[in-house]
Formats: sequence, C-alpha cells, structure tokens
Amino acid sequence: MSAKATGKVSAAVMASRVLGLAREMMFAGLFGGSRWMDCFYLAFKVPNLLRDLFAEGALSQAFVTTFSKKLKSGGETSAWALANKMMTLAAVFMSLVTLLGILIAPWIVELLTSLSRAGSSPRDYNPEEIALTVTMVRIMYPFILLVSLAALVMGMLNARNVFGMPALSSCFFNLGSMIGGASLGWWMDPTWGKNSLIGFAIGVVIGGLAQLTCQFPALRRVGYRFAADFQWKDSGVRQILRLMGPAVIASSVVQVNVVINAMFAFGVGEGAVSWLSYAFRLMQLPIARWQKACGWWPSWCCRPRSGWCCWPGRSSACFTSAANSTRTTACRPPPRCAPMATGCCVMPGSRSCSRAFTRSKNAGSR
Repeated sequence: MSAKATGKVSAAVMASRVLGLAREMMFAGLFGGSRWMDCFYLAFKVPNLLRDLFAEGALSQAFVTTFSKKLKSGGETSAWALANKMMTLAAVFMSLVTLLGILIAPWIVELLTSLSRAGSSPRDYNPEEIALTVTMVRIMYPFILLVSLAALVMGMLNARNVFGMPALSSCFFNLGSMIGGASLGWWMDPTWGKNSLIGFAIGVVIGGLAQLTCQFPALRRVGYRFAADFQWKDSGVRQILRLMGPAVIASSVVQVNVVINAMFAFGVGEGAVSWLSYAFRLMQLPIARWQKACGWWPSWCCRPRSGWCCWPGRSSACFTSAANSTRTTACRPPPRCAPMATGCCVMPGSRSCSRAFTRSKNAGSR
C-alpha cells in the first residue's frame, strides 16, 4: 500500500512543481523583473510564510499523527469528532488571523520594506509601490485560511490511506492561480500593467479555494460530514497543539530566512525580489523530483500507520512500518539520481525556461 501510494504522490508532487515553474515563466514573460512584480512577490511572502509554518507544515503533521491514533483507538466516530473540533478551531482562529493581517497590512509592509528606506539602500522609497503592496497583502491574506483547512482535509484523507487527491491539490492551486489570475489580470488591465497584478493576487485566493474544494469529493467518500464543534477542551486538540510547537520551531529557520532574503533583495534594487523568486522556483523543481518525491513523501505515506502502531505492545508493527519506509526512501533515489551524478541529466524544459527568463530581462516597468 505504501509503495503504491508513494508512486502516486511522487507523480503528483512533480506535476505540482512543473506547474509552479510554468506559473513563474508566465510571470517572467509578462512582467519580467519589474518593480511591480517585486511588490507582488513581497506581498505574497507573509501569507506564504504562515502557510509553510502552520498549515502545510506543523498543523498537518501534528493532525495526521493524532487523528490516526484516535481512529484506531476510538473508532471513526471519535476520530470524526476530533476532526470537527479541529476544523472549527482552525476556521475561527485563521479567520481572526486573516482579519488581523488585513488590518495591520500597512505595518507589515513597512517592516518588509524597512531596508529600502535605509540610508545605504540603492532603492528609492516609492509610496506608489508601498500602496500597491499593501493592497495585495490584504487581498491575499485569506489564502492562509483556505490552505489551513485544506491541510486538515489532507490529513484526514492521508489517515484513511487516500494520498492521490491530497497530493494533487497543489496542482489545483497552481491551475487556479494561473487561470483565475490571468483572466482577472487581463480584464483589469489588458496591457499587463501594475493593475493586472491585483487580478493575480485575487488568483492566489482562487487557487487556495481550488486546493481546498478539490478534496471534498474524496473526503465525502471516506465518510466525513462536517458539523461545527466548539468543544475545544479536548485531549486530542491539546495533543495536536503540543505537537505543533516543535514542528513550527523546526521549520521556522528556513521559512523566516526566505522572508529575510526577500527583505534584503527589495532593498538592493528594482527587480531583485523577482529574480530571486524565479531562481528559487528553478531550484525547487529538481528538489521536488529527487528529494521530496523519492525521499520525503515515502516517509509521509507511512506516517498514518506509524502514528498508531508505535504504542506499547505494538513494537513489531512499528518496526515493520519503519523498515518499509526506510527501504522505500533509501532504495528509490540512488538509481534515479545516477544521471544527475554523471552530469547527463538536464532538467526538463530548462532551456525554454532560460529563454523565457532571458526575454523577460528586457521587459521594462509598466
């Protein structure tokens, strides 16, 4: 079961990264390294940071472990009750976070652009750029609410050994943000000026909504029915919150570093944030192919089982699950990484990507 799930998930992760690269190529072709594109990427950093820290990181990992144990120890009724509590808690808390983020957006942008106002910064302070960034931060902040709920839905499906659609949900985000954003961007500004980026900001929210709703049919098939439950003084809820703490600390180093890099880049000069984001996306494609698809996701697919079997008296099942995960993780990457080690592997589409990014160098600020 784990090997089959790993194959599906690996293909889905790779498809998501390819679509993400296509989205960046579209941005590079339309806007290049313009100052307005810098504003878009900077505005997306904060909700994306919260997504990586809480939604698709700590929350999802902690929920899968606790939900799997509850499913085996208390049955479906108890597990679905815990799911309803967490869905309600996440919806309420992230709604408050979203409202707070919308209200304090000017201060968030002031912090992110603080280096551009320093005396040693080569970039001039531009109130028009700041105003556009604040607007896009407010538009994109609901994204964190949607992906938090999507992460919980993904955790429920993974615990029921459904891996395909949750892994494909990121593809729906990319498609929704590209199609929705491009349609609204062209409608708002057919010349693809700065106003069209507001359409792409709305497209991010559309993509988040697509990432959530695409999992609903699979969730319904496994028997889940949502009912609001505000009884949050529950041992399962407390356990999830306790497990989230170390996971947030572990992932915060990388994610905060990404935001700080963007802050420095914004102060360097026009287009620096854009080119940094394009380079980061190019780096993500081989990482997804060789590390996440062949290493991280196999262990993730074994997580629901290991979450409940590692109890006293179940050491044999625990060792078997750990051994299967280790074999899958250790044996798949080496033969696939051999072409890269010999220098014979060229990243698919890298030449066309290079041409798209090179052409966009000459795209001036619109």
